Amino acid sequence: MTVKFKIGDHVQWISSNSEKRGEVVAAIPAGKFPQNFGFKVGDSACARDHESYVVRGRQTWKNVVKERQWSSAKDYWPRVIHLWLLDKEVPIGPDKKVKK
Repeated sequence: MTVKFKIGDHVQWISSNSEKRGEVVAAIPAGKFPQNFGFKVGDSACARDHESYVVRGRQTWKNVVKERQWSSAKDYWPRVIHLWLLDKEVPIGPDKKVKK
């Protein structure tokens, strides 16, 4: 069974060996691509057979003094199985926390 998320949910996932965090901005129906809805998320050869999500997020990493660094925000189309809902106090960007 696929987990369902709502637009506005804040999520986290690991991709390409780096942690990413962001906010769900669109739900993509099964069999469709984000490009069908105006999102640029890179190329994917196959449509998904379940509802999937576009996430506006940032890649995060720790620098040498252990401070969290953030990339600029961009849209991602992560695999739903890799997404998990963030805790309410976990930051998803340099100046944004999950709303209570």
